[in-house]
Amino acid sequence: MKTRYAIISAIVLLASPFAQAAAVSPIVPQDLSLYWQDQQASAPTDVAVMTAHLRSLDDPVFADGMVVHQSWFDTDDSYRQAFRANVVVQIPSKVPGFDTIANAMDADLWVRFSHHGNVYAECRLVVEPVVSRSAVHFAVELQADNGDVKPIKGICDIDTVVPGLQVGVPTLEHGVMVNTVVVGKPFHECDFMVGYCE
Repeated sequence: MKTRYAIISAIVLLASPFAQAAAVSPIVPQDLSLYWQDQQASAPTDVAVMTAHLRSLDDPVFADGMVVHQSWFDTDDSYRQAFRANVVVQIPSKVPGFDTIANAMDADLWVRFSHHGNVYAECRLVVEPVVSRSAVHFAVELQADNGDVKPIKGICDIDTVVPGLQVGVPTLEHGVMVNTVVVGKPFHECDFMVGYCE
């Protein structure tokens, strides 16, 4: 009886590392994949991503930014979107009004989207709470679920032809030009960054 118990105990001890390894094997995360509460990965979703790298129009470079638009169909067939634009301007810079941190934080900053020379959408950016003595960070961030838009930071008008504000996520496609504009007073506009969606 003792011999049988010893053999069974040895088998259990030898097998336990494999059982533990199988039990704790990690689930490899995938971009925007959904997870159930039991942490079992659902089927991954296809994510369409459009980006535009924003570059300064002057030399040396005094500003940088990026626009990212992600869209995908959820497992419940909901159409979801995530949109974000970031702009970082060094202080002081050649952009009118960006001579000090205080003046830059009061700046009226926009990104405008145009196709074949026609502006069809624009977004107003807000200052992000990033403490720096040499740069000011701006951003606009939106989320949408089946067309229901939730502005997180800033706001976007997706139809500049129609009077008023049509809140939404700008439609992006390859080759769309993105201009970064600071609006001064009285109504002077300085175009200081540009990029193309790819």
